[in-house]
Amino acid sequence: MRFLTLVALMAVGTFAAAADHTSMNHKCPVDGKAVDATVKMMPYNSKTDQTAKASPGSDKAMVGFCSMKCCETYEKDPSKYQDALEKEKAATK
Repeated sequence: MRFLTLVALMAVGTFAAAADHTSMNHKCPVDGKAVDATVKMMPYNSKTDQTAKASPGSDKAMVGFCSMKCCETYEKDPSKYQDALEKEKAATK
């Protein structure tokens, strides 16, 4: 019984932590699938701001992914996916 309680508490903590950070995008920039909030996110750098800070206007703008594989692909060359992110950002305004 204690084990089940522990597992339940861990699950609630995982979902609560994922809810603290939301991504700026709803579609994965790598393959276009829906973003999974439980997958690691990466800071977003716009085409006009290539500094280490996330942008636009907030240090909390994060890019979400559908899988860890897509996150790793994005991490290797984020500039390759900037157009897709800029288009989605413009569409949500």
